[in-house]
Amino acid sequence: MDIKETLKIFSFLPAVHAVGGCVRDWLMDIPYHDIDLATAAKPEEVISLCTEHDIGTVNTGIKSGTITAYVDGIGYEITTFRSDHNQDGRHADVNYVSTIEEDLARRDFTINAIAIDTDGNVIDPYGGVNDIAFFKRIRAVRDPIQRFREDYLRTLRAARFAARFGFRIDPRTLNAMTCLSWRIQKFVSPERVKMEFDKAFQDSHPDKFIDILFKTRILQQIFPEYSTADRLTHNHEYHPEGPLLEHIKVVVCRAVPECRWEAFLHDIGKTITFNQSVNGEYYNYYDHAEIGEVLVNDIADRLKFSNILRASCVAATKYHMMPAMIMNADCKHERAIRRFQNIAGEYLDMLHRLCYADLIDRKSYDKELFDKIFTPLQPKPKPIVSGKQILARGYKPGPEIGKIQRICQQYYIETGIDDPGILLDAVISGNLN
Repeated sequence: MDIKETLKIFSFLPAVHAVGGCVRDWLMDIPYHDIDLATAAKPEEVISLCTEHDIGTVNTGIKSGTITAYVDGIGYEITTFRSDHNQDGRHADVNYVSTIEEDLARRDFTINAIAIDTDGNVIDPYGGVNDIAFFKRIRAVRDPIQRFREDYLRTLRAARFAARFGFRIDPRTLNAMTCLSWRIQKFVSPERVKMEFDKAFQDSHPDKFIDILFKTRILQQIFPEYSTADRLTHNHEYHPEGPLLEHIKVVVCRAVPECRWEAFLHDIGKTITFNQSVNGEYYNYYDHAEIGEVLVNDIADRLKFSNILRASCVAATKYHMMPAMIMNADCKHERAIRRFQNIAGEYLDMLHRLCYADLIDRKSYDKELFDKIFTPLQPKPKPIVSGKQILARGYKPGPEIGKIQRICQQYYIETGIDDPGILLDAVISGNLN
């Protein structure tokens, strides 16, 4: 359903307007999903009027003036015109106001402070339409320092919107982001921070998001590990894109959205393992994959990662160098490939995607070998020798069964022999131990 149809349906609400992101996206002619409405009616009146028109409601945020109305299974948030008071950077007290202009004054950026009424008129008291159409900029409503003090998460949102739409950030707004960057850690919960990164990593230009956060020193507040990332140089032969920060931006941008946290953290170990090269032109980063595993776990604790995301980021950091070592070896040992496939396990597909994003030279690499490295270890499922097959050889149920399975599996990895009979013959004859 589009904005005008929605406004027509809810035209029974006093001074109802479409507001926020849906209006912004409608003006930019890009898809929008959630349609939010604002009205002069108090929440109780909204509920009563919706009931009279056979529209169901749910009290999703009545204390802050918001209810959700459902039409044909689609939810529409309807909020009473309001202003915020007594903000502490996390929460605010809500006062109801009488006009849409007063309501728009509390919003974060001019591009989000635009409304449309039931006649199709655009209400734009802060120049958001021009900021979208002509200036291509993110600009805080009124005083940027005040806007950010109301909610410090807005500094991350400014960077995300600029990256998403390819806009620049207005100088006063950018300066305010930098001045207040140190307050992120104190006033914004890790869950909300992670959510903004999740959203930015779904967009097409996460590299710009990272770049803005670094230049405003917000990134360094959230990830102090990356404080010197712009100065950690690489051997130009292998990393022509430049220092660590540039490398991270390139890999994150190349990676598919599902792997961008892994791409963002895969080289985190370089931030503490750097050693000057012999000629002094760049740094070497020995053991950065192993050290990175420890740092990733620290970050996962800080930002409240799910166990699934933590494990995937750890695997990405710990194992991402192994394919490159196999490809650069003088002999492309089948054993090394099988070992990697066995270690990677369920993360093999993720590592395939990550390592492809991490490939700087995509023209001359050995594609056949690269794809072979990431082919799932066969046969499946593990173990290669079943318990039933072992029992058939006269063994009794017990711990010995598992030991024999592990020996057979390891021998397969080392030799490539996948015949259960041959493997069990070797165990019984004592050739394996």
